[in-house]
Amino acid sequence: MERSFSGELIHRRVPQFLGAYVAGVWLSIEFGGWLNEQLSLPQSTSWLIFLFMVSMVPAVALLAWRYGAPGKDEAKPYDRPIYIVNLLVAIALVGYYVTNPVTTPEDDEVAVADSAAVVEAPDTPPAMLSFRLRTYFWPNRTAEQPDWYGYAIPFLLSEDIDRASQSFMVQTPFSSDSLMETMRVAGFERMIGEPQALQLEEARRANYQYFLRGEVSDTADGDLKLTYSLHDTRDGRAVVTGEQSANEDNLFEVIDIVSAELQQTLIASLDQVPEVTDLPMSDTVTNSLPAMQKFIEARLANDLDRDLARANELLVEATELDPQFAEAYASLGLFYYLAGQLDDALPALNKALDNRYRLSREMQFRLRYARAAMQNRLDEAIDIVRLWTETEPNNESAFSELARLNLFASGDLDEALAALARVREINPQALDTYRREAAIYSQNGQFDKAEASLQAFLQERPDDVASIIQLADMQLRLTRFDEASANYRKASLIDSRSVDPELGQISVLMRKGEYSQARDRMETLRKRELTDDQLLEIVTLDFDLYALAGQYQQSIVALKEFEPVARRVLPPLLYSLQFEGAEVVMMVLAGMSTDQAVARLDEIISNTQPPWDQFLRSYELPVRAVAKDPEGYARSLAEIEAFAGAQNNNNLELQLNVARAHNAVLAGEPDKAREFIDLSLEAAKTSVLNLLNNTAIFNTRTDMYDLLRQIGEPALAVDGLRQILAEYPGYSLAHLRLAQALFALNDKTAARAALNRALELWQNADEGFVYVAEANALAAALDEA
Repeated sequence: MERSFSGELIHRRVPQFLGAYVAGVWLSIEFGGWLNEQLSLPQSTSWLIFLFMVSMVPAVALLAWRYGAPGKDEAKPYDRPIYIVNLLVAIALVGYYVTNPVTTPEDDEVAVADSAAVVEAPDTPPAMLSFRLRTYFWPNRTAEQPDWYGYAIPFLLSEDIDRASQSFMVQTPFSSDSLMETMRVAGFERMIGEPQALQLEEARRANYQYFLRGEVSDTADGDLKLTYSLHDTRDGRAVVTGEQSANEDNLFEVIDIVSAELQQTLIASLDQVPEVTDLPMSDTVTNSLPAMQKFIEARLANDLDRDLARANELLVEATELDPQFAEAYASLGLFYYLAGQLDDALPALNKALDNRYRLSREMQFRLRYARAAMQNRLDEAIDIVRLWTETEPNNESAFSELARLNLFASGDLDEALAALARVREINPQALDTYRREAAIYSQNGQFDKAEASLQAFLQERPDDVASIIQLADMQLRLTRFDEASANYRKASLIDSRSVDPELGQISVLMRKGEYSQARDRMETLRKRELTDDQLLEIVTLDFDLYALAGQYQQSIVALKEFEPVARRVLPPLLYSLQFEGAEVVMMVLAGMSTDQAVARLDEIISNTQPPWDQFLRSYELPVRAVAKDPEGYARSLAEIEAFAGAQNNNNLELQLNVARAHNAVLAGEPDKAREFIDLSLEAAKTSVLNLLNNTAIFNTRTDMYDLLRQIGEPALAVDGLRQILAEYPGYSLAHLRLAQALFALNDKTAARAALNRALELWQNADEGFVYVAEANALAAALDEA
């Protein structure tokens, strides 16, 4: 039977095939949209799928015509070429639109929206947008030229490259305390002349992709000859080598030339070309060579010679030679602050920002949040850094600082973690972010995640000593003493120069309550040849050991012996806060009178400028608490409250709540005390103090549980103190407080056992040690009961 054309189409089921195909096209478009969301494919994915499938309609129609009718059909010899041609045409059309995309206003709106959203929630890690470059200082091999050239030239190169683009992250020893300490330990006190092998090892350890080395020498006609080489840290090979001649008249211009050469090479190594604004050095840093000389000499005075007063004098001279020298004002502000001269620091920072045209945008943000932090307005400082990340969403330093500030201020730890993740998206080689992640997780008590982050880092860098020690520190906190000790030993085998592994082993002994063995290892460690910074590390832990053993009189003697070194290493403000204030507490715990301790504190405060003189009153609080002096305690607390003002600093708030709890107990207000105790214990869970490898956070928690005992909650005190001793079985004071709480519950047997353990740990304590006096009083009460 003969059919019409439409009848033939129906007989061959062409409409049904095409209908099914259209449905398939629709499903494919939907699938393409899903792919966009799940895999972050381009917005045009769905359109390209649609274009390809529509282009194949002729072939689908022919297939339906040939094979749609019931029964067997024979293929025609020309069918296959038709299908192939149709496929090629479809591919060609898709290829054309891939390489020549059509944009619409809607597309542009989507692109803008995506661009705005990338800061908060980027979908996929972008290609590498930044690199890290280490610039080491150069030996000066000239016959007569001053040494400062060897420091100034690499410093100026780093400044010029760093401020040219947010994609560049450049660092000299001036900006890295850890780098300086590495060089000191290796025997290069002046940061000059290190062998290439050491520079390569250090740059690799710090996850820098490149490092720059060079030297300054004489030319035949008396000019300076700059010889330099840029090295890839993967294999140490030189990717740039060069020489330039310079003199006092054109040094800045020559540095501009070298900087441009290095930038072009580094840009070529990136997956995408960053925006670069490379202005002349004389327009950005300074146009005065004598001012630059004063600036460099100031940095050397502070960073190498530990002479902060001389550094400040030289910076003032630099700003007099160039009143627009913003970098000099910035350093002057920081150095004034470290000297405890806040009234001088803030005007210097303001002057630097008045000349912000000479600062990179990054430095402007750094100074603005530094100014807020100096005034203890940490919330504002974090807000400034957030604004920086929004302004420069591809700046690795901005997100790194956001993470650091949140961690330091015990702020939004989730935001800190997200910031570190963004750092890795910007620069996949920023492996140190895993270590910082681990610190955040540890601070938050998420030790399984902390360990996973450290293992992720160690998988890439199995010989990184700092990470192995960080892992051991965490295991120490979890009382996995054998694992911790094994990792400290492993770290010492990798780097015998570091004192940190041995300090870790001493910490293990302290946590276990093996004070005598810890003291023996400490004395052996002290006999090593040590840098000032290493000695500072040792003494800090040594004071902790003295405190555990109740040997505060020896601690005071050790502090006096250590004072010259501490004053060399630490700025005056930090020395007062870290050691002089602590000396007052040592005095009263050693059994000296309240009047003696307060007189010493008044002397320290008289030499300290506002507002830190008020803050130092915090060291009077334990003095008044030991003396059970409610009026004196309330007066001291009022001064600390005045210092804090309306500031919102989580770390300071923890100290304040601890003090408020003590004050309420002394004032006989148990309900108010309980409120502050609960706040303190909750804040202690995520305090940055958890990251310190000492007893600071355990002191805080023990104090709060003892206050619970004092306000009539001994059962809660027992539970909390037993938890502390499960984490720190060698913490002597917690054993005494547990004994007192158990005695309050009339559990005399357990109280006696806990008391005996405390007295055993204090067998070599000072005769006048106040806690031994408390222990003896409890022993007498137990004997009478």
